[in-house]
Amino acid sequence: MKQVLKKLVLRFPALRRLHQERDVYAKEVGRLTHQLAKYEDKRTRCKMLFLVGYWGYGIVGDDAILSALLADLKERFGQNVEITATSYRPKRTTERFGIDAIEFDDLSRVIESVKSSDLVIVAGGGAYNEYDPWCTETRLGNAQGYNVFCAMIPYLCNLAKIPCFICGVGVEPIYSDIAKQDIARAFGLATVATVRDSGSLEVIKSCGISANFPTVTMCPASRTRTRRSDYVDHIRQEARNHNRFLVGVSLRHWDYEHWRYPAKSCAWEDWLAGDLRDIQAKFNCEFLFIPFQAAEEFGDLGNDIPIMRRVINKANISNFSHIWDSPLEPENVAYGLSVCNMVIACRFHSVILSLASGVPVCALSYSKKVRSIMTDANFSEFVVDLESALRGSLTETVIKLLNRLPDVSAKVRSYRKVMRDKGLKNIEIIASFLIADRRQQPDPRKTFLLTYLALIAQRERVNSDIEHVTTELNMAISNSLGSAQESKLVVEILEPLIDKIDDGQIIYYYALALHQSGENSDLALDYYNKALARGADEFWVHYNRGTLLYSIGKIDLAESDWRAVLSLPCLLNEPKEHILRSMPYLSPESTT
Repeated sequence: MKQVLKKLVLRFPALRRLHQERDVYAKEVGRLTHQLAKYEDKRTRCKMLFLVGYWGYGIVGDDAILSALLADLKERFGQNVEITATSYRPKRTTERFGIDAIEFDDLSRVIESVKSSDLVIVAGGGAYNEYDPWCTETRLGNAQGYNVFCAMIPYLCNLAKIPCFICGVGVEPIYSDIAKQDIARAFGLATVATVRDSGSLEVIKSCGISANFPTVTMCPASRTRTRRSDYVDHIRQEARNHNRFLVGVSLRHWDYEHWRYPAKSCAWEDWLAGDLRDIQAKFNCEFLFIPFQAAEEFGDLGNDIPIMRRVINKANISNFSHIWDSPLEPENVAYGLSVCNMVIACRFHSVILSLASGVPVCALSYSKKVRSIMTDANFSEFVVDLESALRGSLTETVIKLLNRLPDVSAKVRSYRKVMRDKGLKNIEIIASFLIADRRQQPDPRKTFLLTYLALIAQRERVNSDIEHVTTELNMAISNSLGSAQESKLVVEILEPLIDKIDDGQIIYYYALALHQSGENSDLALDYYNKALARGADEFWVHYNRGTLLYSIGKIDLAESDWRAVLSLPCLLNEPKEHILRSMPYLSPESTT
């Protein structure tokens, strides 16, 4: 039978060609089958996500971000995503959310998590701010502040060639030039970035970013699910039994003059207490006071309950007030807010969760971020500024809201859908990274630098390991220097941590990169000096420092450096020939 088929094939040209090329077709089928298998593997293999956020502090707003992200990711990807998150208390975060967690100030583990991820997401609420000083001394170390830490994450991702998504974050306030510089770098290096409100976008623009502007979406917490609570249902039923209006209240301690080390009470407590007393009398309402953090270990700034008790006592409304007495989990809190007729909201995420639940809000703005989110929602008329408000301001605003309650409620319900759709855009961005493999081939210079950083952070590793990586890093960087563009890349790689490096030769390469990039001659001279003091090769430091000094017109100083070069041994003749062409009067005899 085979012989018959072969004769038929050889008789007809088209079949003969097909027979001759059968191996080619077989190989092509094999190749396509292999490609399909790789595609299916990419689609189905477990993706690794590293989430960077302010978790483990017991803050409802930040926990709502993590809770909503995890719920959305589970709905979209099921069990095909493995997640690690940063936390102040990793064990508590693991128990609460069922994911791996690491301390954000354990830099070596952070670096390992970045390197092993398919995508790194900075989703830390108000991640970029300068409420605390922007401390560069601890940058890229184990004790860096959270604000600086978040600014360094895109830099680490850039070194590891891992995509970085700055996701629905808040930015404010920023004061210092160094903070603006670090934030501009962070958003410039991020693969993609979104912010939660238009006010954050304006602050980012003020930092000097000229490209790669983030888009305004929404805080991920806007997609928080609710969980029915018997405790909340009991309070709602009690209010109904007394035919009373239920008003949710979120307060936090905020002293404008001494916010970091606050006094025992805030200046605005007295007028607020008076207004709440008036509101209760006028509308016959009950108040449900909901703390968004109740961590006594962090003092008044981390515990909302003391200020709630003070205001209740000053207003003499204890018979009409409930202070939340149930687990502070975001799903429960979201449900508690959802059953209120309106909410008086001070905490930023109490505004977010209330609007996302379709509940009208009167906002007490202690910070620009609160006014910004209310302005974006077109409810700026229902904002009271804590710092400048007077007695009666809140009462007037609540009256204005309640007089138009049906209309305002309809607008809030409409905006609720807008919030959820904007929040969904963040999830769609994450999905676009996970469906398509966006990892890149690592750059040896950046890989060595990551390893070097991890070893610095993990001092128990032996010094020889650090020396080995330092040698490799020297070679990788020295091979990178050449054009001004390449030198700019070396500056970009080394700049954030150069002051943590003790190796004189790496410092010399940084000075040379600054020199060759032509951007900052004075800074290049400073680092040439540091390199010389740290034991870098004298010949090349003197030669290149002299070249820089000569180019900026400091001839006497350049002559001093070049005389030193002519007195030092070197296998290469070109540097000395260059010197003698520039300064013919420097003969070898004149240097002895």
